[in-house]
Amino acid sequence: KLIGTNVGANTLHLRPWAIDFPAKQLNTFYKIMSNSGICNVIPTFSLQRFYNDMIRDDVTKPYSDGSSPLAEAFMRFEAVIQPRDSAGINMVAWTADMSLDLHELL
Repeated sequence: KLIGTNVGANTLHLRPWAIDFPAKQLNTFYKIMSNSGICNVIPTFSLQRFYNDMIRDDVTKPYSDGSSPLAEAFMRFEAVIQPRDSAGINMVAWTADMSLDLHELL
């Protein structure tokens, strides 16, 4: 309730967005958001793992055809951000996180 009630915000930017979040728990999360005055969400798709793999494999672009891990992860992300029982929560945008995990790379 701190964000919705005390701060007066109605949008939550979530980074990263869990692409394997169980639907029942996601719906519960939406209801908690709605009860707290949050009616909009901006989920973020993380590209970190794919950039780390590119650096590790010394390639200049990710493998991205329809059956690649990147494409499969993005399809799961897209499916999850299409709320079915969203308790009035709107997906107003989505973002992509292109940061690197330097700890993992070093």
